[in-house]
Amino acid sequence: MITVDASILNEVFRERAKWSHKGDFGKLLVIGGSKIYTGSPALAAYGAMAALRTGVDLVTVAAPERAADMAAKYSPNLITVPFDGDFFRHDHLKKALELAKGFDAVVIGTGMGLEKETQKFITGFVDRVKKPCVIDADAIKAIKGTLDDKFLLTPHAYEFFSMTGDKPKYDVMSRAELVRKHARKIGVTILLKGAIDIISDGRETAMNKTGNTFMTVGGTGDVLTGICGALMAQKIPPFKAGCAGAYLSGYAGDLAAKEKRPLLATDIIEKIPQVLMEFLPEPESNDVKAEPAEATGVKKEAEDIKEAVAEKEKTEDKKEDKEAPTVKKEAAKKKRNQASEFARSVAKISVKSLRKYTTSGSKVKK
Repeated sequence: MITVDASILNEVFRERAKWSHKGDFGKLLVIGGSKIYTGSPALAAYGAMAALRTGVDLVTVAAPERAADMAAKYSPNLITVPFDGDFFRHDHLKKALELAKGFDAVVIGTGMGLEKETQKFITGFVDRVKKPCVIDADAIKAIKGTLDDKFLLTPHAYEFFSMTGDKPKYDVMSRAELVRKHARKIGVTILLKGAIDIISDGRETAMNKTGNTFMTVGGTGDVLTGICGALMAQKIPPFKAGCAGAYLSGYAGDLAAKEKRPLLATDIIEKIPQVLMEFLPEPESNDVKAEPAEATGVKKEAEDIKEAVAEKEKTEDKKEDKEAPTVKKEAAKKKRNQASEFARSVAKISVKSLRKYTTSGSKVKK
């Protein structure tokens, strides 16, 4: 069994190209919330904000009207799409599936509730969605039968029991075997949250040891879900996204617990950038680098040639002023133009050499 460590972060966070633009690092749709749970908009927002801090470019929260309005007020960084009514219904399915087409990955489940219509909506969405998808919280209870390998499920022990009928034990090896068995049976990746997280896709199994007992507070699971969703929106496969998400969330929680206890979910979100700055390399700088000595020499040579040509032209002008005949003036002018053209050609060659030296001595990418 694999033990997840910090190296997983370097595997999933790719280098950002200098000319990257919005959307290159993914767009994530978070579906959650209801009127029943007053805190559900905040929970959906936690997942969305955690996703943004994990590097995804755009996050949109789709929620029932009241929940969408409250999530929008939580942060100006969030985009919301309201669905009419107090909770998701089966007749919302077509709109949600059409909306999902514009995103790279989906998170579904936070604070959605257990209404029959909502569970029917979740089942229909999971059956038909084509994008990688993280299933959490109330959505886990709607899972019946088998799925496919584009899904990552993030249950805690009771949700795992509700889904499988098997209650996980505290023994790590027994727990790992149980997760592996059901991941293979359902056809998905499962991240079972706990003191030691277990992640398995039915073939590979890993455990993560970051995290602490102050992370039992509400909302931390939604932070984890948002992180995993952000990674999957950046084309990271579910198993690797689950491993990296568990490590990053737990490590951020450990850093937060060194400064304050008890914790809030927002404390963990605030520490995500610190974790990434600790383990990932600095981005490439746009600063102009000093020119190599060879390039400086070529540049000086070009300037000297230009000065010599200018001096020669002045001399020719003075000589022409003393020579009256028009024919002689025209001949001199023609000769001067030929000299100027020759000088410009030499200067161009020197400038090309300068560019060659400058480019080869820097990190400029063509």
